[in-house]
Amino acid sequence: MQLILHIGMPKTGTTTIQHSLKNSYAALKRKKVIYPKSALQHDNAVAHHEFFLHYASDRNAIKTPLPQTKLNIDQQLSELTQERQHADAEAIILSSEMLWNPIAFDEQSYKQIQQALKNYRIYIVVYFRPVADHMLSGFAQRVCGPQRYSNGFSQHVQDMIKTGTYEYRPRITMLRKLFGADNVAVAWLPNLRGDVLLPMRQLLPQLECVKKTPDMNQRKGWVYVAATRRINCTQAFIGGSAAHKLRTIAKRLDSVVSSNTLQSSLSPARHSEIRQIEEKFKDQDRYARSIANC
Repeated sequence: MQLILHIGMPKTGTTTIQHSLKNSYAALKRKKVIYPKSALQHDNAVAHHEFFLHYASDRNAIKTPLPQTKLNIDQQLSELTQERQHADAEAIILSSEMLWNPIAFDEQSYKQIQQALKNYRIYIVVYFRPVADHMLSGFAQRVCGPQRYSNGFSQHVQDMIKTGTYEYRPRITMLRKLFGADNVAVAWLPNLRGDVLLPMRQLLPQLECVKKTPDMNQRKGWVYVAATRRINCTQAFIGGSAAHKLRTIAKRLDSVVSSNTLQSSLSPARHSEIRQIEEKFKDQDRYARSIANC
C-alpha cells in the first residue's frame, strides 16, 4: 500500500496542491487513490494538520492556531483504514506543511509517524524555493493573515533563522535515513513552471485526473504589506472594526495595480537586504537545486 506524505515547505504551492487534491476526490477515488476526508479536521479544511498533531514534539512551535484534536491516534488510524477499505484504494495522499517545522516535528516525531503508518510504503515529497523569495512571501502571509504580525521584516528573518527552517541538508539527511533515499522526492519550485503537482504525478500517474486549481496565493504588493503591518501595530488603539476597514481599503488599493508584486515594489534599501539574504543562503539554495528530482 502506497502513501505519499507531502510535508511542505510552507509557501511552495501547498494550499493550491491541497485544494486540487480535495476537489478531485471523486475522480481520484475512481483511480483507487484517496486524499482522506477522515483526516481533515472539518469540512472546509484542505490539509491534514490535525491528523499529525499527536506526533508533534513541541505544539507551542506551531504558530498557526489549530483546534484540539477530537480523536486519539488509534481512532484516527481506524477511520483512515475504514475510508481506504471503503474506497478500495491502493494509494493515499496526506498533506501538512507544518511537518516541515523542525522544532515541532523532529526525528522522533517522524519515527512515531513511520511506526503509526507502518503498513504503508511511505514516500516523502518536499518542495523548496529560493530562500529570499520564501522569506518575503512568508512575511507577507504573517502580516496580512490571521497572525496579524506587527514586527518588521528584519525580525521575521531572524525568527525564521532561529527555527532552523532553512537547514535543508540535516533535514533531508534525516528523512532519507528514516524512509530511504529513493523514497524522498525533492522539488525545486521554479523548475515546475506552475505545475505544482508534477512531483506527485511522477510517483502516482493516476493524478493526471486531478483538476488544476488556480494559484491560491493572492498576490500582494510591498506597500500593502507595509501598510497592513502599521495597522496591526496600532490596532489596539484604533479598534478592531476600524482596523478591519483600513485593511480592506489597503487591499482594494493594492489590487488596482496588478503588477505590484512583492519583488517589483521593494524599496532600494529592501532590495539591498534581499541581496544580502541571497548571499547568506546561497549554499542552501544551491543544495536544494542539486538534490531536486524535478
